[in-house]
Amino acid sequence: AHDGAKKTVLVVEDDANQRLLYQEELADEGYEVLIAGDGREGLQVARQTKPDLVILDINMPVMDGLDALNQLLETNPATPTIIN
Repeated sequence: AHDGAKKTVLVVEDDANQRLLYQEELADEGYEVLIAGDGREGLQVARQTKPDLVILDINMPVMDGLDALNQLLETNPATPTIIN
């Protein structure tokens, strides 16, 4: 039963241009797009919103993608995650 709710994608990316590109492309595909600029922010957003998918950059300041992924999986083990 599809309730018509948009799927939510969280993009964790420190590069502003890349973030914008993801945001536009995914929004065009009909997704609700959430944005975070580093791993720590990404974790906060993920915990609050429980996104359907996380796209995670590896090389980021503050907390890198692998650290963020480990913590994300502790919180939401079922969340599909794409490492970029």
